[in-house]
Amino acid sequence: REGLEISALLSRETPDKLTATALQLKVLFSPSKEDGCNFGAGVGVVRARAAGDSENGSFINGIASCNGTPLGNVHFNLGYTKPSSAKGVKSWGAALEREMGGVTPHIEYFGVEQSKPVVQLGLRGDIASNVQLDGTVGRSDGVTAWSVGLKFKF
Repeated sequence: REGLEISALLSRETPDKLTATALQLKVLFSPSKEDGCNFGAGVGVVRARAAGDSENGSFINGIASCNGTPLGNVHFNLGYTKPSSAKGVKSWGAALEREMGGVTPHIEYFGVEQSKPVVQLGLRGDIASNVQLDGTVGRSDGVTAWSVGLKFKF
């Protein structure tokens, strides 16, 4: 369906051996525009595992994207994340991406309330019709994290 995305994510933080998986459903409220802004929302679930312990949670994000700016495509989001065993926290993010042929490099800066922000660089591209592969590497508070994700577009 136009305007609907389902995303799956697997990430690994190497020093603490933290592995996270997530599933997200994203809906666009306005049609995606090549030159202009559009808005949407995402909801999802996440599971994190480290040293035999695991934590489940859920999240919701409001999304604003402005495409075709002189810098490339600019994205902002505000969200709320609720771990199963803790109080919920607010989240925020900003990203810049620029398509270059068949791949799109991107830089992101995001954070969660009461934590240090993360900066990460990544690259993504289509690997099949309506299937996208995304890889990133980032740093926060001296810790390196990487992720590999697949996005299926309907």
